[in-house]
Amino acid sequence: MEFDEKRVNNWLSHFNLLPVHKMHVSGHASGPELLKMIREIQPEIIYPVHTIFKELFKVLEEDGIRVIYPKLSK
Repeated sequence: MEFDEKRVNNWLSHFNLLPVHKMHVSGHASGPELLKMIREIQPEIIYPVHTIFKELFKVLEEDGIRVIYPKLSK
């Protein structure tokens, strides 16, 4: 990893792109961002699967979006 970082910094320096300010992002949208995106896409049905707050998607039914909650099968 250290070797790769040196290589990247050499390239950035070569193209006069330094200094670099590093940051981290999780890649996960917030609840309101998810609801906004779903409303803009306007799907007929959504299946909330990767969430611990699946009941919060129920508000989408007011917009005519059907919400189906998958059940874990054994």
